[in-house]
Amino acid sequence: MSREGVSMRKVREILRLRIGIGLTTRQVADSCKVSTSTVSDYEKRFREAGLTWPLPEGMDDALLGRIVRSRLETARVYRPLPDSGYLIEEMRKPHVTLHLLWLEYRERHPEGYGYTQFCHYYNQAKEKVDVVLRQLHRAGEKLFTDYAGDTLKIVDPQTGELIPVYIFVAVLGASNYTYAEGVLAPLPTTRYEYAEWRTAKVNIDYHVAVAKHFYSVQYQLVRQQIEVRMTASTVEILYKNRRVASHIRSYAEGRFTTNPDHMPKSHRKYLEWTPSRIISWADTKGPNMAALVRRIIESKPHPEQGYRSCLGIIRLADLYPLDRMEAASGRALACNALSFRSMKSILEKGLDRVPVRIGVQEHIPSTHANIRGSDYYRRTRR
Repeated sequence: MSREGVSMRKVREILRLRIGIGLTTRQVADSCKVSTSTVSDYEKRFREAGLTWPLPEGMDDALLGRIVRSRLETARVYRPLPDSGYLIEEMRKPHVTLHLLWLEYRERHPEGYGYTQFCHYYNQAKEKVDVVLRQLHRAGEKLFTDYAGDTLKIVDPQTGELIPVYIFVAVLGASNYTYAEGVLAPLPTTRYEYAEWRTAKVNIDYHVAVAKHFYSVQYQLVRQQIEVRMTASTVEILYKNRRVASHIRSYAEGRFTTNPDHMPKSHRKYLEWTPSRIISWADTKGPNMAALVRRIIESKPHPEQGYRSCLGIIRLADLYPLDRMEAASGRALACNALSFRSMKSILEKGLDRVPVRIGVQEHIPSTHANIRGSDYYRRTRR
């Protein structure tokens, strides 16, 4: 039966949707946030009054209210029963509980039944639905499973579609095995491997941070958005759904796994030089160059710190003749100027052609025009 709390605006909407458009009682109830019994009651009174939709001109809310509510005063007041069919259907959905349905029911019907009585009516309706089919089960023919919580979902990394999970049942008996062999799909040739997916951005050093470790990709992908597929043993990197790199997974935090093929040619060339190779190269050029390279490497706390100067000297050897390089190396040793910049300054200023004065500490001029020198800061105290 209808309720006095329903506004006439909502009554007009109920009649329009139910009679004018022809929606079902459930659809109208959901749209107007009322019970199905309220919709049915207003429709019944509307039809009993011989009215049609659209309403006649001049029928205001007061007149319509008197018609549809003509017998409310004498009608027996009752609490609307829960819609048992709706409850049973909703309870089949995951994560739905009776308490949530009761809260929804009380929101629509504040004067409705309490939770205990609500559950009573639900259980009564459920008993009429839960009939049992007796079945004959042959051993090993079928497997019935029930999951507590969400079911397992596996996503195809290439298409993003859900992959059905096949469960293979061990069947006893030769005849049953033959039957199952013709029905069940064959097992995959490899075991299922759990994988995690993440998105990341390629850093400027063409490495991707994955679980606090850094893996390389092609340097052309710097600053691009990529996807990472992580298993217990492998890290795969995909760009636009295409695999561009694969590494053995490392659990060393803060470390780097780099494939030399991912590096620019200049970077690969740099890494190919080791201290022993640099010294061997200098030995083939001359005694002064060999001595200079050794002094530069030995003067550093770590040999790698002398790489930059030594590689710079190697590049200078491509620009200047060997005799000038030897002479410049000798002057740098005499002046204890153990750096690439000093060698470059000696060659650019032509100091390699000037004899070294024995016992005199020479100053190698800087190539930087803005360096003032120590004399700049000498001032006469006033």
